[in-house]
Amino acid sequence: MIALLFPLLLLPAPLAAGALAPPVAAQEPQADAFEALSAEYEAAVAANQKAIAESEDKSVRAELRRNPPALQFWERFEALAATGEGRATLWLATHLREKGVKANERGPLATAYFEALFRDHRGAEWFHEVVAALANEGKIEDAQKVELLRGLVGAEMHARTQAPALFALGQLLHGEEATRAEGRALLERVAREHSKTQWGTLARAMFITPEELEVGQPAPDFFGETIDGFGFNLSDYRGKVVLLDFYGFW
Repeated sequence: MIALLFPLLLLPAPLAAGALAPPVAAQEPQADAFEALSAEYEAAVAANQKAIAESEDKSVRAELRRNPPALQFWERFEALAATGEGRATLWLATHLREKGVKANERGPLATAYFEALFRDHRGAEWFHEVVAALANEGKIEDAQKVELLRGLVGAEMHARTQAPALFALGQLLHGEEATRAEGRALLERVAREHSKTQWGTLARAMFITPEELEVGQPAPDFFGETIDGFGFNLSDYRGKVVLLDFYGFW
């Protein structure tokens, strides 16, 4: 499944008393506070996983799994989200399972959080993270994702958000017979306008023909990233000797 989003004018009706509700309107972002809280949370997760791995007592391991760090950090992220820090809202949207929210309740709650993000933060530099997170949200129906993405594509968004948003929408539309032509047009647009990104590579890969993979044909272009975060395309090295080393861990 792929997940996406779009700006909504209204949030869903308030949830039942005691339920998790999305934060209210954005105020003043607390970027430094979010970075510090995120680092503290990641350290707690690492410590929790280490304790589980090292404990020989099954009951202790079970207790640690029943009480993940997200439970202790939830209120702090929620309070930060209420100040207008959108990344804290995204954290809430992607940690509903760890919070213990039942599977049949996660979809509506996640939707509410994503709608708030689209309403208040769709132009943010980090908004591509929202697109990726919603693309991986299995509790939101594809039809709803399409609706959300359509609204996003028609709005002003940060340059880093454009390629993943267009790709996600194109892939969803291409998966349905009734909208396949529209989806292909969007994917071809991504391949054309964002050729030097991983999204452009993925879009081109969807339409590679068997003939293009025959021996003697130029290798299909692809996007990669070095261990230090440097992005590159295979085509950057055209005319040079290139050694491709494929490996994995099992």
